[in-house]
Amino acid sequence: MQFRRGLIIIFLFFLAISPIRPASAASLHYSTGQLEQGLVFEVKESGFKLNLAKTVWQKPVDAYLYLLTDGYIGDQIHALGPVYSYFIFSDEVDESTEFTVTLDYLGDNPYAKTVYYWNSQRQAWQMASQRAFINNLTFKIQGKSNRLVIAGSNTENLTLDQLTDDKKMVSKIYTYSSLSAEADLIGQATCQPYLTTELSKTKGDKADVVKLQTFLNKFEGQSALPATGYFGAMTENAVTAFQEKYTVDILKPSGLTRGSGLVYALTLKKINELYCTKYQELKTYEFSLGYELPSTKAKSFYYQSPGGDWLKLESFDNHKTKTVTGLTSQISLQVALFEEPKTWIGEASWYAYQGGLFAASRDFPKGTRLKVINQSADENRGQSVIVTVNDYGPMLSTGRIIDLDKVAFDRLGNLRDGVMPIKLEVSE
Repeated sequence: MQFRRGLIIIFLFFLAISPIRPASAASLHYSTGQLEQGLVFEVKESGFKLNLAKTVWQKPVDAYLYLLTDGYIGDQIHALGPVYSYFIFSDEVDESTEFTVTLDYLGDNPYAKTVYYWNSQRQAWQMASQRAFINNLTFKIQGKSNRLVIAGSNTENLTLDQLTDDKKMVSKIYTYSSLSAEADLIGQATCQPYLTTELSKTKGDKADVVKLQTFLNKFEGQSALPATGYFGAMTENAVTAFQEKYTVDILKPSGLTRGSGLVYALTLKKINELYCTKYQELKTYEFSLGYELPSTKAKSFYYQSPGGDWLKLESFDNHKTKTVTGLTSQISLQVALFEEPKTWIGEASWYAYQGGLFAASRDFPKGTRLKVINQSADENRGQSVIVTVNDYGPMLSTGRIIDLDKVAFDRLGNLRDGVMPIKLEVSE
């Protein structure tokens, strides 16, 4: 007994002199009768659970858990929460004993979470083997004492290819119709913006540039403009001609007399106005479906083609209201919800940092380009911007998946809102 007390004193002494200070602690004493089904050390409020199956215990066991706070561990590890420091006092366990440990976290992207443990012999953090679930990480680890921390994916240079998977159906098949009141989902006629992203030689992705070129080709007589997705001199000249054609609406409000070739707010507004009121060949119908799915993968409506293939519809997944809205020009379809690969939903906040199209992310390494799309139900829905990750955050406790620079957030919506539901896509 004296020896055990000595170990406890030594353990507490090393915690006291550690550069990482304890934030809180929990301890449990287990009698031999309580251990008949094995050791289960669970601290629910800390999201920690340790298991050890053992059929015969000869002596009682004491278990201790300390939560240690440090936002940045070493040069490579970015902690997404506290450091869990546990100690099992028992003569019947040693450094070769294998435990099963579960650490809980908010329902964030499980592919971007990794558990590290402190290797005291090497004096370094090492990756623990793990299985990722929607809300926790479960793994095996040896030793009667250890320190554990959940870290972001950029600690191991996670490649974007590791984040890919196939789409999967997550709902039953529904009947959609804009005519029949007997359908599962009823479509309402609407007019959606054709383009929502500002475009230039340095802004926008290939798909949006293709849409711009298609519009100028089909509706503005720029027959020599190929729809390649490359914003070069030909596209810039075609945009300039478009701006000068509609000088009153595009150039005059800004005090300009010549087109700039840059697709900014007034040019976007005119393109969308023309598409909706003059050139739209078919009406667009909007329909919505609520869901109760814990995954943060973005969900989209797909429809079944006559050949049996499932094809994607333009969709918006509002994480806040848990509602997916689909858009189609068809009057009736068979539709279902699918989870999208390499695409996530959540909430974005903003902060004033470098005054540009940048963002802070826990899940993607610095330099990653992400397309952020507003998923709200207001007039800004569908507004998008491409940002470059240049910072780490926001903290896991906020429940938000990305922190946008003030300039980027302002492109998507109203700064006064503070947060918005968004969809994230990796921009190639």
